[in-house]
Amino acid sequence: MRTENTIIESTYMKTSRQMNFSGAAWMLTIAVGAMLTASGCGGSDARSLALDPAAAKQSLEKALTAWKSGQTPDSLKTSDPAIVVGDWTWSQGYKLTSYKVLNEKSQGPNLCCTVELVVVAPKARATKQTASYTITTSPQVTVIRDDV
Repeated sequence: MRTENTIIESTYMKTSRQMNFSGAAWMLTIAVGAMLTASGCGGSDARSLALDPAAAKQSLEKALTAWKSGQTPDSLKTSDPAIVVGDWTWSQGYKLTSYKVLNEKSQGPNLCCTVELVVVAPKARATKQTASYTITTSPQVTVIRDDV
């Protein structure tokens, strides 16, 4: 019985020290990251993240046209400019038969668009969806569906 208690206490002490070290390491990582960001090593300033509304709208149209023509989201990574697309419907194999951009609104470094989509799920019939997309043009062109 005494041996079992000693083993349990020893295991608890090791786990406790590991958790304390992990917590300390995590806090140190956050502190160093904050200092680097504050000192200018964290990357771009707000001016370099400025939105180009025309390029953002063109990127959305390019992505939706590619989807409608049967391309994959990954195929746009090699376009010029490269576009990173995140759309769960497209990635799950839905086919796009038509789309219409309903509205667009600039919000800081993003263009937010509402789009009416007509999609066909695998082994199903066409349905109409209203999707929200957030598009960025800097530092990377992205088209992300965010109405999940």
